[in-house]
Amino acid sequence: MGDTKTSTITANNTAVSIAGYLANASRQKNLVEQTSAGTRSLASFVPASATDANGDNFANTVWLPAGTYTIGAAGSPGDLFVTNDAGGFEPITNITVRIAGNDG
Repeated sequence: MGDTKTSTITANNTAVSIAGYLANASRQKNLVEQTSAGTRSLASFVPASATDANGDNFANTVWLPAGTYTIGAAGSPGDLFVTNDAGGFEPITNITVRIAGNDG
């Protein structure tokens, strides 16, 4: 089971950096946002096979509107999560969120 982290963004079009560790580091992954109308892909990436000094094997910066987001959860509007190339949920651990240059 993965971790979750909730962060609130107060301004529209805010740069948010999301980093963490995915145990399954093979193949393409997608960072996805759950919305009230469904899902939308925010970024596609392949995690590194080795971790960095923080224990992360991926980091992505995305632009998000104001709102409260739960990273690592799926099923409710405002959830941000990672899927594999077949669309399956990928649990994230060691989640770090930086909002517009500040820890979130």
